[in-house]
Amino acid sequence: MKQRSQHITNFLSPKRSANIFFTFLLLLLGSYAHARQLVITNAQNGHAIADVFYTYGTQQGLSDADGIIEIAYREGEQLQLTHLAYQALLLKDEEVQNALSKGYIELTPKAHTLEPVAIIQLRPNAGNAQQEDIGYVHQTTPDAGAYLGQLPGIATVKKSASYGFDPVLRGFQRERLLILIDGVQSAHEACPNRMDPPASQVALNSMSSVEVQKGPYSLRYGMGFGGMINFTSVKPRFSSAPKALGRLSAGYESNLGAFRSEGMAGITARAYDFRLFGAYARGQDYTDGEGTLIPADFNRLNLGAQLAVKAGKRQILTFSADHNRSENVDFAALPMDLRKDHTWLLKATHRVQIQQKQLQNWSSSAFATIVDHRMDNLLKPLDPRMMNAWVDAQTFTYGARTETQWSFDKTYLYAGADFKSEEAIGDRMREFLMGPMAGQTATDDAWQHGRITHTGLFAEWHLPAPRRGKGQTIFILSGRLDYNSATALKPSENFLELYSNTSTTQVNPGFSAGFNHSLNEQASLAVWLGRAQRSPGISERFIHFLAIGSDPYEMLGNPLLKPEKNNQMDVLFRWQTQRFAFRFNAFAGLMQDYISSQIREDLSPVLPNSPGVRQYINIDRALMAGFEVGFRQMTPAAGLQQVFNLSYTYGQNLVTQEALPEIPPLELRYRLSGSYLHDRLKPELSIRYAFAQEHIARSYGETATPAFYVIDLAIAWQSEKTGALRLGVNNLLDAAYYEHLSRSVRGDMVRPIYNPGRSFFAMYSIRF
Repeated sequence: MKQRSQHITNFLSPKRSANIFFTFLLLLLGSYAHARQLVITNAQNGHAIADVFYTYGTQQGLSDADGIIEIAYREGEQLQLTHLAYQALLLKDEEVQNALSKGYIELTPKAHTLEPVAIIQLRPNAGNAQQEDIGYVHQTTPDAGAYLGQLPGIATVKKSASYGFDPVLRGFQRERLLILIDGVQSAHEACPNRMDPPASQVALNSMSSVEVQKGPYSLRYGMGFGGMINFTSVKPRFSSAPKALGRLSAGYESNLGAFRSEGMAGITARAYDFRLFGAYARGQDYTDGEGTLIPADFNRLNLGAQLAVKAGKRQILTFSADHNRSENVDFAALPMDLRKDHTWLLKATHRVQIQQKQLQNWSSSAFATIVDHRMDNLLKPLDPRMMNAWVDAQTFTYGARTETQWSFDKTYLYAGADFKSEEAIGDRMREFLMGPMAGQTATDDAWQHGRITHTGLFAEWHLPAPRRGKGQTIFILSGRLDYNSATALKPSENFLELYSNTSTTQVNPGFSAGFNHSLNEQASLAVWLGRAQRSPGISERFIHFLAIGSDPYEMLGNPLLKPEKNNQMDVLFRWQTQRFAFRFNAFAGLMQDYISSQIREDLSPVLPNSPGVRQYINIDRALMAGFEVGFRQMTPAAGLQQVFNLSYTYGQNLVTQEALPEIPPLELRYRLSGSYLHDRLKPELSIRYAFAQEHIARSYGETATPAFYVIDLAIAWQSEKTGALRLGVNNLLDAAYYEHLSRSVRGDMVRPIYNPGRSFFAMYSIRF
């Protein structure tokens, strides 16, 4: 405990505090002007729209992240609003006055919708982006990874039957996939086996949407090697008079014995928006489709607060604090269970509308994430029990980001800088109960107190081409330069025997270029080219003889690893009429110096029951390629709509000519939904079919996975006065199935973690 307190004291040392304080001083800069605000919103759902280009006489600019523009009223002037994803709007003088009295303007979206509640290309992004609103159905989900696994094209690695699901996007996972909150905040797992991956630290009930960026094209928020998943916090909404608001949701699922609940209470006024968030969930063991009992106990509590304050007409300061507590979670596929995971997420953001001739907006953020984790095998049913083992670990992540937005005629530019530091501390304790070492205790340093800092500069330029006929083309160029520094502060003696130097610095450039061209009113074509270069993470550099991979081999870090590179291309075609929408996306990424591992026959494992040691290495070349197909019926027929999605990824080690490990199979998802009684009654049928996966990495212990299909049914009743009630059944046919990325249950009978059998659920949500 004394050692842990010292680590926390070091984390909050005067030197580091001074750096963070200096960042906050930058946030206080801003400007004021005599102008009136308008919020640009989506006419369909009321959400704010960023990056709307407006012209009002000699005044012009872009709406900020909250959809706000400011204009100084001039009699007789017309206001023009344009956005790639919305229908253009021209307001005459009388309409401008009416809008100023209301305080908002609504834009009608152009049809780009292809996923359930998902909006594709809601604003022009560098690459292939998908944004989905997080509604009441998912706000009680205790693990954001489980929520992501329900989206088309995203799979999850499962080491527990109920918690800690690690997302995989197009075969990219772990450090190859950025998981962020508001484009800046991240968390580093405190479990070497990723019981607590970054997605598990996201409290969904305090988030409004999630953006999934596929490919290494948008470099504004980091070196997204294979993609980025960015959760957006609830936006503040100010009101002319104090106004209370809140909601309460609760649900129960029969097979899992799972109770889930969440709530929000707050008050808004002209100058502030204050909200409190809370969520609690627990679950028990469940039975799969074969009637086998699967260990799945979990307990999860989230508490959070968010305060947004208007500093004048143009500036908004936002502060948030969240505390996550997970306790007594079963991890059937790991040698230990999660005993406790306590996490603090702190963040401050400052946004200012400058709207000078070129400089439009400036936003800055600073954050800190502290994770305190303990896992052990004390409740594992071991016979014979050779040893008791436990790990106490902490990770500290902090950083800052600042970005400016510039407007030059009809082009605009994002430019800024960011900084992030990650630090991991953890010891594995082994108390021997039998054998020649009975009564003794051994200590293993998991990460050797590894630390990595990232400093980056980035820019993204949006350049519409001159319009010709009905076609419109927008070019987007994105670039980033990262400086990466890593060191092991407490390297072990045997590690130093293998590597004389554990400190490295690397410079990583990244860039992308692409265009989105409207062929006509129905069809568009987009092509993207990108190259990202990623330095290895803490585990890849400094992990010390722990089994953290897909097989039971102990992994050994390598501080001499080269950065890996991803050279990727995406081609995206869209076609849409008033009745139907179709989308096809093909991609291919050639990776150089791909970080993998190889068995070291000359090294002995720490645990006698381990088959050996794997060392992280670079391999010359690897390939990741695939496609995604989407179809959606836009207008209902007899009150029914359909959505179809198909996704596939092929991964290959081009050196050994073996498949890359943990690549999800070809998967099809189909949804048939209805809307009746003025959108109050909504039945829904979902079918998911996963094909067999036989392209596997046998050297990693992978085995072929059979095909399966699952059918879910639900019906919802929604009313503005009484709230929303949702009833249904998951896995209607009680199918016995498991995912290709599910790890195997440990024990006498090695068996993959099967998903739950038939399970009935009920959920109720009310807002006030």
